[in-house]
Amino acid sequence: MEKIVLLVIFGLQLIQAQDTIFVKSPDTFRRNYVEIGFNYPQGNLSNKFVHGIEVGYWLRNRLAKNHYLDYGLELNFLEKPRTISYRYADSLIQFESARVGLKLGLRYSKVWYQGSNPDEFSLESNSGLGWAALYYRVASQYPDQFQHDLDKKTNLHTLFFSQTVKLNWNRFGFYVTGSLQPYTLFYKKHEAHFGGTLISWGMVSRF
Repeated sequence: MEKIVLLVIFGLQLIQAQDTIFVKSPDTFRRNYVEIGFNYPQGNLSNKFVHGIEVGYWLRNRLAKNHYLDYGLELNFLEKPRTISYRYADSLIQFESARVGLKLGLRYSKVWYQGSNPDEFSLESNSGLGWAALYYRVASQYPDQFQHDLDKKTNLHTLFFSQTVKLNWNRFGFYVTGSLQPYTLFYKKHEAHFGGTLISWGMVSRF
């Protein structure tokens, strides 16, 4: 009997959770954000690849009225990346790009609703913080043993800081983001002045 009561309570909680996603009232909001866009490296980072295609998923949680915390991830697929140099002993070794980057992080979001219906036009600000990575591998011309020795040194990891502005209407939106990813923060044997500034824009789907 107790198990049945618990199942009923759990079912009611699920229904209530669904209501917070789909019922249109001032106290509800879209929890899931899928973002697809293009990013363009700035400054020294523009020497590492031409541009990237980014795909992100963010899950939203309410902190207070019109204030939210998002957490999620973003994949970045690099277009026409070039090799980078790594100082190993007295030599400069070439690393080839794996053509992919990754971000994991949090975003503080503030939304300015322009009506009583949260699906109507709204303005949004996202301030992000998290971890970012670019993936490389030792260039193919080096011996296998040499590649094995450097295998764990090829990837670049750092912190990222971002600021986004969004325009939302119904289930869709448009965003522009500026991001700082200082890849030389933790790495001194890679190229100096590696760069880490990105400008990106794209579309948002909310559900």
